[in-house]
Amino acid sequence: MAKLEAKTKEDPKLQQRTLSDGRISLYLEYYLGRKQWIDEETGKTKIKHHRKKESLNLYLLATPRTPKERQTNKETLELAKEIRAEREQELKKDRTGKRLFTAKGVNFLDYFQAYIMFISSKMGSRGIFVFLPSTIFVLTNGLCFASPSWLISA
Repeated sequence: MAKLEAKTKEDPKLQQRTLSDGRISLYLEYYLGRKQWIDEETGKTKIKHHRKKESLNLYLLATPRTPKERQTNKETLELAKEIRAEREQELKKDRTGKRLFTAKGVNFLDYFQAYIMFISSKMGSRGIFVFLPSTIFVLTNGLCFASPSWLISA
């Protein structure tokens, strides 16, 4: 029978879930890290694991009866393993300190203002220019002045 191995150390991990109609659903589970804290009431260390699941919309038959059904299960499982390997390569390629980037709805202007404050605190009274494709930002003493690049003539 084409089922998954019990324990693997892969990220993303190929998982399966038995559905009520007798099929087995395949999905990927990404491990995003963990958060550890001490519970104030009990004094015990608590750990919260962060995971993300991605459905593959691939299904296996729980009890294949014919050779054709067994072959279909094997092909579906191989396809799921190929998809998992592709996703793993994407993660390794895009990794920049964190495993996955999750968009948290950060406002660019708030982020940029915080960046300006950080840079200006390091620079003191000196100013710097930051060039973006359509705008030039001048940073001086924690203040940001923006002007479209077409207004500035060379």
